[in-house]
Amino acid sequence: MLRVTRRRVPSSPCPPSRGARSQPPGNTPWTFRHFDNRDGLPLLHEHCLILNRVQRRSDDGEPVWGALDTVRLYQHVVATGTLCTRAMTTEVCEEPGLATVPREVTPGLRPAMGIAGVDFELIDWFSTRRQRFEDVLAGLTDKFAQEHGRLPGERARHGLGWWTAQDTAPRRRWNAR
Repeated sequence: MLRVTRRRVPSSPCPPSRGARSQPPGNTPWTFRHFDNRDGLPLLHEHCLILNRVQRRSDDGEPVWGALDTVRLYQHVVATGTLCTRAMTTEVCEEPGLATVPREVTPGLRPAMGIAGVDFELIDWFSTRRQRFEDVLAGLTDKFAQEHGRLPGERARHGLGWWTAQDTAPRRRWNAR
């Protein structure tokens, strides 16, 4: 995953005198695995972070700290997340000999990967936040349509989704494992 990110998001802004972008030597990743969700129910998932700082050489050869080009980083966030999910799924399923299957969570969007043989109804039973999210989002969408006389466009849907995520997020539990 990091090799792909380094290839696709290779540059950091350089001083105007150089008029170009430099190749950072690498990214600083951090991955941490969670075994449950905020409600305390089992939900294996990983968070992968990339430090937005890189070191490059200045005109005189001295190391200088800079930032990744976040525009390019965000352009590849879905692809990078997909690679990370594939790596975790391979690691989790390979040793016990499990297979994965795609599962449509939201019609029209990319599917989520699940373990073959696990009943989708069981998965939905554990997806408490997603159900709360859908209920709240439906209410906010109805309210938007009543106030504006139309359904929300793409930008408004993203905004409503952000508010819904904030409203439905249980408090984080910070416990060391």
